[in-house]
Amino acid sequence: MVNEINAYKFSDNFTIQTVAAPVNVIGCEHNREEAEAIAKYLTGENGYEYVVVKNSRADVAAAKAFRSQPMRYAHREEALRAMKVWPSK
Repeated sequence: MVNEINAYKFSDNFTIQTVAAPVNVIGCEHNREEAEAIAKYLTGENGYEYVVVKNSRADVAAAKAFRSQPMRYAHREEALRAMKVWPSK
C-alpha cells in the first residue's frame, strides 16, 4: 500500500535499490534503460549491488498523490553520461 511515508519508492516506473537488507532506495526512473544504467554505475562505484524493480501503474499513480516529482538519484546526469546513455557535454 502506497502512503505518504513510502511514496518516494513508487514515484516513477522503475525503482533503483540495493539488493541486501536493509534495502536502500536511491531513486526512480521513467524508463528501464536509464534505471539499469544507474544501477550498474552505482554497483561499480561503491561495491554495493543495486537492482531495478518495476513498479505497478497503480502504485505509481497512488504515489503521485503524495509526490508531484519523482525521486531521482542525486548524481543522475553524471551516471548516465558515464554509462554512455546520454551524450557527454
